[in-house]
Amino acid sequence: RNYGGCGDGGEDSGGGGGAGRDDVGGNVLVSTDVGTVRARRVVVAANGWSQELLPELRPFLQACRNQVIMTRPLPPSAAAWSVGGFSVGEGARELYLIRRADGRICLGGARAVEPSAAVGNADDGSLSEIVGQYLRTFLARVFPELGSVAVEKEWTGVLGFT
Repeated sequence: RNYGGCGDGGEDSGGGGGAGRDDVGGNVLVSTDVGTVRARRVVVAANGWSQELLPELRPFLQACRNQVIMTRPLPPSAAAWSVGGFSVGEGARELYLIRRADGRICLGGARAVEPSAAVGNADDGSLSEIVGQYLRTFLARVFPELGSVAVEKEWTGVLGFT
C-alpha cells in the first residue's frame, strides 16, 4: 500500500501480508508473513491503516483518502521557476506542493471536493476524477508560467485522522 506522500508513487510501503501481535511477559511478539519479532515496545506507524492492526483505535482514528499528481520533469524553459514547495489551506481544503530534485512537481490534497471530504474512505485502489481534475486545474491556473506540463503519475493513499 502507498500512504499518500510525494514519493515515487505506486510503491508497496506496506509490510506485505497480515500481521498479528501478542503480549508475552512484558514483551510484544509481532507475527508477520515473514517471521516473528519480539520487542519491549512496538510503534505502529501505519497511518490510516493503524486501526487494521489495532482495532481499539477504530473509535478515534478515521481513514481519509488523499490524492496526489506528479508531473514529468519541468522543461528547461521553466528552470527559473523558483517555487520549491508550499502548503495552503487547512484540513480538507489543504493543497501542498513540492518541487523534487529531479524537476518533477508533486501536488496533492483537495479532499474537500470529494463527498464527505473523503473521511471514512479507505479506497486506495481507485482515483477520484474530480480531485484529479481539481489538482490539474489548480496547477495550470496558479502557475501558468509552467505551460502545459504533463502529469506523469497519479495515485491515492490513506491517511489517518483523529
